[in-house]
This record gives sequence, C-alpha cells and structure tokens, in this order.
Amino acid sequence: PVSAEIKGGIIGDGIFGDIFHLSCCYELGEWENVLMYSSACRIELGALSNAYIDSQRFVKKYGNFGT
Repeated sequence: PVSAEIKGGIIGDGIFGDIFHLSCCYELGEWENVLMYSSACRIELGALSNAYIDSQRFVKKYGNFGT
C-alpha cells in the first residue's frame, strides 16, 4: 500500500501529480509547461536543473533499473 499522495502522483493528481508532469515536461523540453509546473510546485529552475543533472549521474553510476 502507498499513501494517497503517491497514488495521486501516479494518476497525475495533486502536488505529486504536478511534480510528475513537471519531470515529464522537462524530459520532453516542453519549456512553457516546465515554467507552469515549476511555479505551481514552487521549484526554482536552477534547483530543477541541478536535480535533473544529479539524477542522470545517479543512473550512470548505478545503472539502469528494472533490467
């Protein structure tokens, strides 16, 4: 079982849903939507880009998941 917030994120609702959409838009380069979701989530763009770079380094270091 997971919390209601996590379930909401999985189906795209609530703050975790906004964060999910933000990360998808960032990956796709949908910059207008990135601005909208980052504002809604109160995440600064500099922090967002740093988090993305950190996540890429993590995957590179520890490999692909699910394989």
